[in-house]
Amino acid sequence: MKSVHLHAPIEDAVRAQIDSCEDLLSAVDSLVSQHDFMEKLMAVLAQSQAVVDQPARVPRDAHFTDYQARMLRLARHMEQQTQSALIVSRRADATAELPPVVNNLAQDYAELCLVCRDASETLPDGRQSDQLRSAVKNVGNATRALIQSATTG
Repeated sequence: MKSVHLHAPIEDAVRAQIDSCEDLLSAVDSLVSQHDFMEKLMAVLAQSQAVVDQPARVPRDAHFTDYQARMLRLARHMEQQTQSALIVSRRADATAELPPVVNNLAQDYAELCLVCRDASETLPDGRQSDQLRSAVKNVGNATRALIQSATTG
């Protein structure tokens, strides 16, 4: 009779141990996935920022206004994505929604860097080109900080 009573608590303890181990494995897997995701995003941002300073080949008849609308559209979209990230980050149940939002931010920034690189080549004044590049790099720094804070808690 006593051995029958002991089996139930042991089985419960074994089940609890297995559940705990599965939770641990799931947590470790989640952390590794998040870490890999973050590393990839940071690499995209760094590569994109480096593009801003690379020389571009633009048509001789290109004008800044040819690029201005795209830069403004991207900047506005990034503002919207930032607002979305803010809203999502305030909801405890929405952690799965955040990675696509920050991924979109990184993609928009990558495109903005390409457009900036080309646009800066159309400016006649080197100081204006430097100001534009600097402003886009600042957007990258702010994007990096936002992504890091949003994905780390």
